[in-house]
Parts: sequence; structure tokens; C-alpha cells
Amino acid sequence: MQREILSVLGLPHRPRPLPREPPAPPPGRLTAAPRFMLDLYHSLAEGAEGGGRPQTPAPPLPSPQDSAFLNDADMVMSFVNLGE
Repeated sequence: MQREILSVLGLPHRPRPLPREPPAPPPGRLTAAPRFMLDLYHSLAEGAEGGGRPQTPAPPLPSPQDSAFLNDADMVMSFVNLGE
């Protein structure tokens, strides 16, 4: 019966079972990335409280003429993909 099934499937012999999954990593390694992300979050939070990097100035606001021009625009076109 087994040979008939293998013949129907076109297999010369019974396939070997898949290898087992590798053993799980030690518990400390499972928390390494989350711990790194928490440290990064805390360092950024401390910097935001005023002691970190200097603030960059905000971009300049558009002039009233530019603002009126932008408000009257119907569409914005991009030709980035048309270049050779």
C-alpha cells in the first residue's frame, strides 16, 4: 500500500520528516531588543525634557502671496519619474 501511494505521488521513497525547530534562545536574549527600545525611549524622553540636543528652528511660514497662490492651486504635479 505504501509503495502504491509513493508511486502515485511520484516519490522513489518515503520522505524524511522535517527537522525539529531549533531550541529556543536563552531567556535573556528574548528581552534584549525590547530592553534596547525601552532604553532608547527613556533617553529620548529625557532629552525632550530640556536637557538634550538643541531645538532646531521651525521652517519659515509662507508669505501671504505664497499662501494665496497655494490655496488657489488645483493640483500638484511631480515629474520625478519622467527623467532618463
